Amino acid sequence: MNNNEEDFSSSSIISVAIVTTTTKMNTRQFRDWIKYHERIGVLFYYVFDDYDYDDADESKKNEREKRYLLGENKNIVYFNAKTDEALENERKRLKCNEEQWLMPWIERAKESCNAKLFVRQSQHVEIAISRAIRDNIEWIAHIDIDELLFPLDPRFPKTLDIREYLKLQPDLVDAVVFPNYEAVPEIKNGVKDSFTECTLFKKNYIHVSDKEKYRKFGGLIKRGNPNYFLTYANGKSIARINPKLRSNGAHRFKIRGGSPYWNEVTDRNACVLHYPYTKLADLSKNERCECHNTSSKCFILDFDREVYEKFYSPSLVSKVKETVIEKETREEFYNKRVVFPDRELTSKLEQIGLMQRITTPSALVRS
Repeated sequence: MNNNEEDFSSSSIISVAIVTTTTKMNTRQFRDWIKYHERIGVLFYYVFDDYDYDDADESKKNEREKRYLLGENKNIVYFNAKTDEALENERKRLKCNEEQWLMPWIERAKESCNAKLFVRQSQHVEIAISRAIRDNIEWIAHIDIDELLFPLDPRFPKTLDIREYLKLQPDLVDAVVFPNYEAVPEIKNGVKDSFTECTLFKKNYIHVSDKEKYRKFGGLIKRGNPNYFLTYANGKSIARINPKLRSNGAHRFKIRGGSPYWNEVTDRNACVLHYPYTKLADLSKNERCECHNTSSKCFILDFDREVYEKFYSPSLVSKVKETVIEKETREEFYNKRVVFPDRELTSKLEQIGLMQRITTPSALVRS
């Protein structure tokens, strides 16, 4: 792998990589995602493009954008996860396919494209780990392109350099869990650009210092939704590269063989910022169901399932796509369940520690 920005021959500099599987690459978002992570010290990326471009024009546009992005950054290793035959053969030979933790998901993937994506992510992490060993990478994180690592640490408050952060981790630490914060849109129908416009976040329960206030006021954040967060709540981890390192689902790592010496710690300050439903158009991501199920069994998360059942399930009789009535229904649902337009309420939730205003990522992307 070529290093185009820094000399990593010095043992004092930590090398960090991110592996991601994307189901449809938004070029601007991806470029900003790379820009942000480069500015906090991540210079290596393993990108698995797992989207099936059925439309010829869309496919050509994606190819042009991909060539542009890869031409800009030599440290992005790109995999066409849909059409690369060699990659498909490599996936079939992976050890994880025969391990108990993944086998139930492989079986479930026969009937659920969301489960299939989970399996692909796990396989891609294993492939990326093998490449990272070859490329002399020291730490690796698995996040999506709607997530930003935020390595906040009171020991160096003026910088977000993840290499400095990881350098301070004791040798006995194998992985660090970054609890997730979830971005909250504050304007009707959401924002146009997630990373620059969203600065308000629901804090993870682990980082809420006053648990009594969480129990008392958590309902103000749920607002009829099934969970405190719309999506997951168990964070993401970054792990020290080890020849026995493997994925443990989409959020964690483990050591192959079940070593009792695996040491994972949860950070009290750093987090991963997640931007899942910051735009009204994000509701439509639940329309993509490759296996054409007539129920919501494809969807793992409650809110995803609810959106699918309400707006996109083929079982909806007399459904007419993109009618004015349907559009208004989606907008009404989104603004009621996702958007937080009441500044007085959000200020109160910030004061009691359930929400937090974080502006640094927006400034780094804009600059």
